[in-house]
Amino acid sequence: MDRLRDSGGTRRWQIGFVIGLVTCIVSAAFLLGSSLFTAVVGVATLVVALLNALLSSPGETGTQQKWDVTALKRLLQVTAFTKGATLLLWSTTLAIACYGTYDWYRHLELRNIEGLVVSATNEPLNKALVGLTKNGKTELTTVTAEGKFRFENVDIRGLQGGQLAVDVQYRDVRKRVTVDFVARHPSQLVITMPQGSPPFRVTYFDIEGPAIDFLLNGELDPTWEKRLGGQPFIIPNEIFKEIGSLVKSFTEPLFVGGEGNVALDIVSPTNKSRQTLTEFSQKNAGRPLFVGSPEVLDFEIEPTRDDISSLVSSPNKWRLEIKSNLLRDNTTVFESTSSPGAVRVRPAFFFWRFAETQDVQRISIGHGSLRAFFKEIVAQSLPPEFAIVTLSPLGCGDVWQMDVVARPMKLRIVALENTSPSPLRLGLANLKENRTQGLRDSDADKAALQATPAKPVALLPQASLSPGEKVVIPLAMLLGLGPSEYERVQWSGLVSADRRRQFAAELSGVKEVQLPRFSVGEFGHPQPVVLPRAVFAQYLSQPNPNPALDKVYVWGTSLMMQDIEVDGFAYPVRQYNPEVLAMIQGVGVGSCPYVYTRSPKTRPWHREGHILYGLNASRKEATDEIRLSKFDGTVQIREEDREVSYLDEILVRETTAEGETHTLLPDIPALQRQDGQYISLRRGERLTVVFPGFSGAPGSQYTLVARGYYLPDWKR
Repeated sequence: MDRLRDSGGTRRWQIGFVIGLVTCIVSAAFLLGSSLFTAVVGVATLVVALLNALLSSPGETGTQQKWDVTALKRLLQVTAFTKGATLLLWSTTLAIACYGTYDWYRHLELRNIEGLVVSATNEPLNKALVGLTKNGKTELTTVTAEGKFRFENVDIRGLQGGQLAVDVQYRDVRKRVTVDFVARHPSQLVITMPQGSPPFRVTYFDIEGPAIDFLLNGELDPTWEKRLGGQPFIIPNEIFKEIGSLVKSFTEPLFVGGEGNVALDIVSPTNKSRQTLTEFSQKNAGRPLFVGSPEVLDFEIEPTRDDISSLVSSPNKWRLEIKSNLLRDNTTVFESTSSPGAVRVRPAFFFWRFAETQDVQRISIGHGSLRAFFKEIVAQSLPPEFAIVTLSPLGCGDVWQMDVVARPMKLRIVALENTSPSPLRLGLANLKENRTQGLRDSDADKAALQATPAKPVALLPQASLSPGEKVVIPLAMLLGLGPSEYERVQWSGLVSADRRRQFAAELSGVKEVQLPRFSVGEFGHPQPVVLPRAVFAQYLSQPNPNPALDKVYVWGTSLMMQDIEVDGFAYPVRQYNPEVLAMIQGVGVGSCPYVYTRSPKTRPWHREGHILYGLNASRKEATDEIRLSKFDGTVQIREEDREVSYLDEILVRETTAEGETHTLLPDIPALQRQDGQYISLRRGERLTVVFPGFSGAPGSQYTLVARGYYLPDWKR
């Protein structure tokens, strides 16, 4: 019985050892994981094989018995060592089970947080800073690679909903996303970043005058306009090609110096007032420059008898404007004549109408490349309000003047400049294009562009724009007058409709209205110009249409940019009021010199008005006069426009309180008589004239009488 009892106890220890060994192995497999456990088993097998080779001994049969089998048999012989080993195995198994249970529980409170940071166009964003925050405190940070990020084994113990979040910062944009950690394996976060403020500056410009040439050649000085200076990359689109063809075809050499000391002036947002570029102008003297962008396109054509006759035959075709500033102190536009039933109209008016195709054909070849450019622009169509024809006897003498005034060209561009400290990766730009050729109203062009579907276009051949670099996109070739000298001189100070009707009422009892006489050619015999009272009254009474001076036209291809993709974000490119970068070459209509006087009591100069108005050619030389409101024996003649005035005679006519008339001669001999000895005044020059015979008699009235003419720069 004792042997059986000992045998049963031995068996139990042997079974306990084996089960403990197996359990320990299985527990270790769970604890270490299949990969690590396999590696450990492999190492143990290798060790046992080596021990078998080194420690095995021959058995009773003479064959070699493996060391591991021998050791196992000995181990299964229940001894104190076997019992200790069994207890150790089970203790180890229990420890492994406890640790495994703890580790399992601990991993129930751990999460792997991963996700993807993308732009609004779902493009992965590199180098975005991602932070993991608990209760508002950042604990871990990383940087995205191809938009991806991952935080492993994040402990969520003690956290409640909304207390675990991911913060992303990309450039100047931040975004926080809370993490739902209830699920054992949270789904991947996809964080779409808002685009924030653009890392580039958008500026629209209207480029005028020779500045077009220098922009296309990358020669704009940064001191003129820092946002365009240097050598910006100009997108060679269809507009770039079209304006380049015009610039190449219609040029004239840059004239610098001469009597007027002509030089280029620059006006830009950086230089609000005109800055004369003397050195730059001299450097580029004689250089062919584009003629199609002066301050105004002004073409003088020779008026004919038919033009004058049409004032009577076609009163619905012409419109009459009266300039109140030329009436001076007169309260009416009429003056009496020696003919009964007739009145004469003071030379303070002009007729106008919109130009027609035949007017364009009458422009003489003397206007050179400017004429050729204008005919190219209107070759396909001449919009009804594009150009204006004026017919007037402005100034004194029997001189009628006829002009065709049209809109000059300017190039509209949009400039994009990288204002960030890092290179920008430019993607596609969504552009709308109108390839309609010829002239069209800008409103119609805008409507056509808005109705056109946008197309994605790659702007740059390279992928990035370095810090401070600029890219210029030509958008359209516009033609408009804008705030010009022509608008200021020709269309300012017009008599109101009410006052015109008052003038019409003054014609009661009048049979005919006499206008200044007209002569054909320079040496033709002056002929009377007479309008029936009813016709002139119709001119005064009928409402005049808007001359549409602010209307803008488009020629050739035009573009509208909707947005551009930068570093994965699509930024809208909104249309702003354009800045103006204008280079003035001295092409203008001119307006004649101005008279300044002083009062004996108040010394500051007072502007009286202008003289020689409209006498803008040598053949138009005539005598003009202006009533002086103040006079202390000295007058000052100032030339304020881009022209040269030629003065042959100046005198002052004094009318005393008793009605006597005296002539006061100037202290400059060349101006004391009409002798062809002219004194010239260039822009910015002043001539002070003293009249020694001035007595300052109380009640005397003074009138300045001057003879001469002036030449705008473009006519010299």
